[in-house]
Amino acid sequence: MFMLGLGDHSHNYLLSPVSERQRELADYFIETIIKVIDMYGPGMTPGKMADDMMDWAETKGIAQYLVPGFEHGIGVMGDEWRIGMNTGPMPYWTDPDHVYEPDQLLICAMQFMVPEDEAGFRYESPILITKSGCEVLAKTPLEVTEL
Repeated sequence: MFMLGLGDHSHNYLLSPVSERQRELADYFIETIIKVIDMYGPGMTPGKMADDMMDWAETKGIAQYLVPGFEHGIGVMGDEWRIGMNTGPMPYWTDPDHVYEPDQLLICAMQFMVPEDEAGFRYESPILITKSGCEVLAKTPLEVTEL
C-alpha cells in the first residue's frame, strides 16, 4: 500500500438546506486545509507544523475546533503512525521532530469539529513531499459539496 501511495481519502458533504453558519464553517475548513498543504515541504516537522497551524488557527478564532496534528503514515491494514504531537513507543509513531524530506509519502489529515453546531469535517489525502513543497495525490476537488 505504501509504495503505491494508497491511503485514506475523504470528501465532505453538507445536506440541504445549508445554513449560513454551516457554509462559514465549511469555508474555514477549506481555508485551513489549504494552509496545511502550503506548509508541507522539506525541513518542516510534525511538531512545528502543529504549533504553527494552531497559532494561525488562533488568529482565525478556530483553534478550539482543530486536533493539533495534521498527518499520519500510510500503513498496512490500518497500521498507521499517529498524528501530530503524539510521541509513541516506536520510530515515526509520530516523532514530532521528524524532518520531512523529498520523496516521503504520507497522509495529510485534519479534523475540524464544532460540537456546539453539531458539525464536523475531516480531510485525508495522500501527499508526496517534493523539493519545493508537496504534491496532493488525490485528484478530487478540494471542496465541501452541498447535496
